[in-house]
Amino acid sequence: MLKSIAAVEEGGLTSIVEGGNDVLLNIDASGVQVDILVNEEWTGQPESRFTLHEWRKVLEHWKYLLELPKGSEEVVIVKLP
Repeated sequence: MLKSIAAVEEGGLTSIVEGGNDVLLNIDASGVQVDILVNEEWTGQPESRFTLHEWRKVLEHWKYLLELPKGSEEVVIVKLP
């Protein structure tokens, strides 16, 4: 996913649609729209729109969280503008 964002930022790709488990991500130069497909009211919402920078930050912190040792009590907090 981080490589996909970089490709869009660098102009190698104009848009990407990825998803799984009832979540659809529409990524283009204007940002990332996260749609939850199990409820029609949860698609296309402005609260689910992120800049590429914000989404990169979310992914980097999620990756960090996943790489923590099992049993770690560390808390990961991501602040977005």
